Amino acid sequence: MPTTHWLAVLAQQQSAPSPLKDNKGNVVNGASGSPALIPGGFDPNAVVKAGTRDNALGVVSPALGAAATAADLSKFRRGGSWDLQRLSGNFDPRFIDSATILIGMYAASAGVTRGQILSIENDVARNSKYAAGTPMDSTYTHLPVRNVTNTDIGMRLIQ
Repeated sequence: MPTTHWLAVLAQQQSAPSPLKDNKGNVVNGASGSPALIPGGFDPNAVVKAGTRDNALGVVSPALGAAATAADLSKFRRGGSWDLQRLSGNFDPRFIDSATILIGMYAASAGVTRGQILSIENDVARNSKYAAGTPMDSTYTHLPVRNVTNTDIGMRLIQ
């Protein structure tokens, strides 16, 4: 159970969002066309460092289902420490784009291919409920087009 202090920190972070920036300081736009926002104090470099570390340690093995075997991928799960949409336990639509951009950043840093990470995301999303009218991808049929586009954006930020 989170402590009162931790809940206060999360509330402060979500009340002061800032734009996600690339390594040159440029604001990154998400699939929505607007700047992708991250909670105040959140360091997206931690995601890149984790992917690079997992790659170096050989934790990510294409033979074992790519990122599904990486310990840090669980941090993206619903309510995980990198699930920016739900850091405080409540859904916050301001962080939709950045949440999937970070998955792409992790995957590219960990040496996971586009097809591998999108297949994993598709499997995870299989039981998700999306709002009526949400355009779904034609290849990864359980993923909204927005998620695929944002994952691609994240991967390009690392390459």
